[in-house]
Amino acid sequence: MKKLISILLAVLILFSLVSAVAYVSAETTEKIYFEKPAKWAGTIFYTHIFEATGDQDSFFGWQSKKEQLTEEDGKYVYDLSVLNDSRAQISGGLKENKDYTIIFSDNVGNETCGIMFNTNCIGDTARVVSESATFENVVDSTKHSYELGWTANSEKYGIPLTITSVGTVQGKFIPKDTTINDIINQWDNDYPDYPNVSSFSPQSSARNHNTRLNELREELPYRALNGEFLYVGGGVYQEPLTEIVVTVPTIRPHPHVFLEKEAGTVYLKGKMKIPCRVFEPYKKTTYTSSNTKVAKVNSNGVVTGLKAGKAVITIRNYNSSAKYTLTVKKPFLNKKSVSIKRGKKFTLKITGRVGRAKFSSSNKKIATVNSKGKITVKKKAKKGKTVTISVKTNGITLKCKVKVK
Repeated sequence: MKKLISILLAVLILFSLVSAVAYVSAETTEKIYFEKPAKWAGTIFYTHIFEATGDQDSFFGWQSKKEQLTEEDGKYVYDLSVLNDSRAQISGGLKENKDYTIIFSDNVGNETCGIMFNTNCIGDTARVVSESATFENVVDSTKHSYELGWTANSEKYGIPLTITSVGTVQGKFIPKDTTINDIINQWDNDYPDYPNVSSFSPQSSARNHNTRLNELREELPYRALNGEFLYVGGGVYQEPLTEIVVTVPTIRPHPHVFLEKEAGTVYLKGKMKIPCRVFEPYKKTTYTSSNTKVAKVNSNGVVTGLKAGKAVITIRNYNSSAKYTLTVKKPFLNKKSVSIKRGKKFTLKITGRVGRAKFSSSNKKIATVNSKGKITVKKKAKKGKTVTISVKTNGITLKCKVKVK
């Protein structure tokens, strides 16, 4: 009997040790990882976690010490057990079946957008999926951040579907108790003054609130029918039949032609691409020149200067258009006339040259010129003598008069 009890005690002790090891292992796996972008120059990295719905309280203050990541084996790690700290604003740490939002940042101003997060993401790695900070801040459209995504949970948790203050649609994840109509109505309620004079969605040419509202009510259910949106936690979002307020045949995209600059210059025979972007394009973008003798433009928006003057290039895509003013100039020399001492040199420079330039002298006994425009006056040239240096470039000839000093 004593032997049996001893065996049972040994088994219990062994079970306790295994349980303790298992508990420690579970503790050590309660981490998330961050893949630092190569472009980020910060030396300290943070994560900010807050509730995705309701009061949206956060565990700790922005970039507080409790939010710092540590480096382990070349990875940046955040130990989620820190969230159980008694000083946390949300007590009890992460709770199962509750959604949170997570943001990563560094100490020199780089910052990601927020993505959905819950206990199912423990052990996953978050990584930046954009080359530059182009993700629009929901409230302030002048601020931007880097897009963020999970590595293993990219089809279950990610950027929530939101409509920014100026009407830009971003993200694709929708909570299961939320509909697209709820998101549209929230935007309608939160930003009744959209747009203002200087700020509107690059996805729309709408200039008033109701027009953009109608666009959203038409566009988003159609995109849902195409399976573009996902449920938080997994699955393709399905629009409730009562929420579908339009029929598919009436749907049309709402492109917007956006000019990065409204005017520019090109030299004779020179080429340049019109600095424009088209958001939500419909079919092909067209380009036309108001003066084809001054400038021509091809189907890809590349213009060629043909003659000095001005031309207006019109860019169109469906119901949106923009006009770009192009000035075509002749190339010119840094000097039209110059005096050079005998035996001395001077270099002609061309502004606006396209391709090669051919230099020549009208009298090589007085002065010569090489292929790079360097003029050399002969030592035996008489003072007061003149010579003309000609330059053929961009289809025209430029001249400089040289006088011997």
